Amino acid sequence: MQHDLYRFRPVGARSDEVKLVKRLMNAQSVDSRPLLAVEGLWAYERILENPGCLKVFLFDPESVSNEHEAQIVELLASASERTYTISGRVSRMLTNRDNPTGYFCVCELPPVDLREVSPGDSSLVVVLDQLDSPGNIGTILRVAEGAGCDLVISCDSKVSRLHPKLAKASMGAVFTVPTVECSSSEAIAWLKEHGYRVVISDPHADSYYYQIDYTGNVAVVLGNEHRGLSDAWRNHGFTMISIPMHGKCDSLNVATAAAVVIYEASLHRSSDAFRRLRSCLCQQNHEL
Repeated sequence: MQHDLYRFRPVGARSDEVKLVKRLMNAQSVDSRPLLAVEGLWAYERILENPGCLKVFLFDPESVSNEHEAQIVELLASASERTYTISGRVSRMLTNRDNPTGYFCVCELPPVDLREVSPGDSSLVVVLDQLDSPGNIGTILRVAEGAGCDLVISCDSKVSRLHPKLAKASMGAVFTVPTVECSSSEAIAWLKEHGYRVVISDPHADSYYYQIDYTGNVAVVLGNEHRGLSDAWRNHGFTMISIPMHGKCDSLNVATAAAVVIYEASLHRSSDAFRRLRSCLCQQNHEL
């Protein structure tokens, strides 16, 4: 199949479209809209699953190396409000990689207001307390998506959900997992209002993560990579759990800890037989 990829209007380094992508790739906000820049074609399926989210698509025709990529370009061009071609020089100017892909998408994510979120009777929420690393946050979003979590709340973080490194680490989960950014006090008030059992991961807790019940509305809270949990979460009588460490390291990376606890919660909620087995094993360990 022949594709006329040069039919789109070319834009240069001084164009508004290229300047927009450059700012977003540098994690700089441009206006009040939740705009996210994605380099490469890795997220094209998630983008196409969200009609209307693709606002600008820039690509270098010389980067299209095969029929499959050409078909993806056509799909994205059809879905985008505006599509332009760029040169290899502009692509290298925009990228944060050693080898630019030649593809740049500007997407608008839907706003999520915590006050408008209505949880069900058995929802699983992940709360991130002042996390600093976009890679960690993105990885936890990916875990949350895989485990079927209903919501992620990011509290008092300096890293926006629109950070391009966060989006890449999430492998597209940023498009599928509702994510709210708010203060810890707002999150705590909302969780209490809706009757959530709050479970906090803390390496110094006496109870282990597999010893508690995760049924019903549950929120799993994870603290900052270096400072741990902030004081805002410590004086509410929330359940504290830890992950046993049998070596010399005293804790896991926050994204790894998130995967352990979130999947434990997911398994508890998905299988009555699993919960009974886990309860039996915990009882046996206690008796030993």
